[in-house]
Amino acid sequence: MPGSHVPRIGTARAGVIEVALGKLIALHRVPRPGKPATYISDLANNIRLNGYRLNEAIPVIKMPDGRLIMAGGHHRAAAMASLGEQTIPARIVGWDSLSPAVQNWYRGLFPGVF
Repeated sequence: MPGSHVPRIGTARAGVIEVALGKLIALHRVPRPGKPATYISDLANNIRLNGYRLNEAIPVIKMPDGRLIMAGGHHRAAAMASLGEQTIPARIVGWDSLSPAVQNWYRGLFPGVF
């Protein structure tokens, strides 16, 4: 539904903001292996009917160069995009605020991205 507006439901935690879907970099394709072929459309239909819960803001890592990397919520982002949404609620954390152990974990899982 291009141009639709999905209601945001509930109260967001401090630091949650709307982020442009077009600025987010995904770490993997969706749906992930093992998910049914209709997973994104089913999720989109649920969001369309019930709104987007602000307590489910996606985690985003802001890199020192300004890139915004989705650390989770890839399916929700795809569902929101399929509904014609331009933004999604996100909780942004800076790369430098992550512990060295977490940074190394991401580097190991996604070489070349971090």
